[in-house]
Amino acid sequence: MKSGILLASLAVAVLAAWSTPLLAADDAAGKGDKGGAFRAKLLEKFDTNGDGKLDDKERAAAKEAFKEKIAKFKEALKGKILKKLDTNGDGKLDDKERAAAKATFAEKKAEWIKKFDKNGDGKLDDTERAAARAAFWERLRARRGAAEPPM
Repeated sequence: MKSGILLASLAVAVLAAWSTPLLAADDAAGKGDKGGAFRAKLLEKFDTNGDGKLDDKERAAAKEAFKEKIAKFKEALKGKILKKLDTNGDGKLDDKERAAAKATFAEKKAEWIKKFDKNGDGKLDDTERAAARAAFWERLRARRGAAEPPM
C-alpha cells in the first residue's frame, strides 16, 4: 500500500511539472510561439465543425483525450519507477527500498533547487520553476528524442 502511495506521489509530481505549460520559459528563451502551435494542433485534432474554435462538445472531447493520455502515461511511469526502485524484484517497495527512493529524490530535489534557485531563498518560485521545467524537457529531448509533454 505504501509503495503505491509513493509511486502515485511521484507520478503526480511529474504530471504537475507538465500541468503548467512551458510556454513562458520557451518564449523567454526566444524559442517562438509554442502556444500558437499548440492551439493549432488542438484545433486540427478536435475542431470537428471547422469553425476555428472549440465549442463545449469539442472541448470536452479534447479534455477526455488528454485524461486518457495522462492515465496511460501514469501507468507507464508507475511501471518504470517501480522497476527502477524495486531492487529485490518482488513487484513492490519494501521499507528499505522506500527509504532509498526518498533519499534519492531528496538529493535530486536539492540539486535542482541549488541549480535553479536564483534568488537564494531555498525554494523555486514560478520563474525558477519554469526554467527548471524547460531544462528538464531539454535534457529529456536530448536523451530520448522526446518532442513535448503529452498531448
